[in-house]
Amino acid sequence: MNWGFLGEFWDSITSQTLTAWQYTADWFKQIGLAVAGAIGGLFDYLIHYFNDVFVFLGWLFNGIKELASAVMLPIAYIGNFLKGFITNAIKTPLTPETSYTFSTSTMEIFETIPHWNSISSILGVAILILGGFAILRLITKV
Repeated sequence: MNWGFLGEFWDSITSQTLTAWQYTADWFKQIGLAVAGAIGGLFDYLIHYFNDVFVFLGWLFNGIKELASAVMLPIAYIGNFLKGFITNAIKTPLTPETSYTFSTSTMEIFETIPHWNSISSILGVAILILGGFAILRLITKV
């Protein structure tokens, strides 16, 4: 026990003998250790409870943050949608780089086929009908 005044107290206890009973220095040492253990236990529980309070507050504030985030999510979605919509609505449209027109020599070949306009329309409608049946067949398989 080298703690300043506690060391001096211990030295005075070990040098005294009471007249009524004979207490040894070991008995006083055990009493001192019991008191020190009780005080240490008090601080141990105190530190433990403070830690529990901080853990609980952290858990509580994290839950409040998640709840506020969940409540604000639809508002943020609407705000982001409107911002993107307005930004893209007032912007000048982009011109496509690729052209989907045929050259004149290719069109001349197609137009030499008799009734090409009717055939191309029938082919387009047939492709749309086949695609529709294929999609319906895929949906009914699920």
